[in-house]
Amino acid sequence: STDNTTVNGYKIYRNGTQIATSIAPSYSDTTCAAGTSYSYTVAAYDSVGNTSAQSAAANVSTPGGDTQAPTVPTNLAATAVSGTTINLTWTASTDNVGVTGYKIYRGGTQIGTSATTSYSDTTCSSYTTYTYTVAAYDAAGNTSAQSSSASATTWDTTAPSVPTNLAGNAISATQVNLTWTASTDNVGVTGYKIFRGGTQIGTSATASYSDTTCSSGQTYSYQVSAYDARSNESAKCTAVNVTTPD
Repeated sequence: STDNTTVNGYKIYRNGTQIATSIAPSYSDTTCAAGTSYSYTVAAYDSVGNTSAQSAAANVSTPGGDTQAPTVPTNLAATAVSGTTINLTWTASTDNVGVTGYKIYRGGTQIGTSATTSYSDTTCSSYTTYTYTVAAYDAAGNTSAQSSSASATTWDTTAPSVPTNLAGNAISATQVNLTWTASTDNVGVTGYKIFRGGTQIGTSATASYSDTTCSSGQTYSYQVSAYDARSNESAKCTAVNVTTPD
């Protein structure tokens, strides 16, 4: 409101009876009952007690006193789809009024909400196991117990180390034997790719390989890379040149 001197405050009325005053043009009525309709008006007053007429009424109904929580979500499933994302799905809960949404917990701590029966956690770390639960809530804030847990491990995205100490030995005009120092990996090395002149010519599960497709009197350049079960691949090692006998 405005005044020829100054407005000192406001009188708040509920159903025609003053219930409070406020210096600011806002007020929170925390004395309401559930499922009840109220009619509010406001009047302004100044420093000498002059009071305006009451405003037009605003009618408000509080929620209907729902105290029943939704049922507990069931069939929670967790599926890793990358090194940083785990997708969750579950069977919908039911409620006497209606389910508003779901709270998602990871390791016991809430990390998000969902209005549907699915959620994607994109805040994961590579090759880490996470355990999830889900709870349903309604418009009145009633929340179910948390569901049974579901766990998933994100994909490994770390490549093995680069093989070292590659050595080649031409044991005949058509065969070159290669050896190298094994790579290491955060999970495990699955095998090695062998390259000759930049083109892959084979794989090996161990730190050795025999190239039996050589020709006599030729010089060949070899490299090796390591890979793991998720197909993460290291860089190629330093090349070694081998010449077969003429």
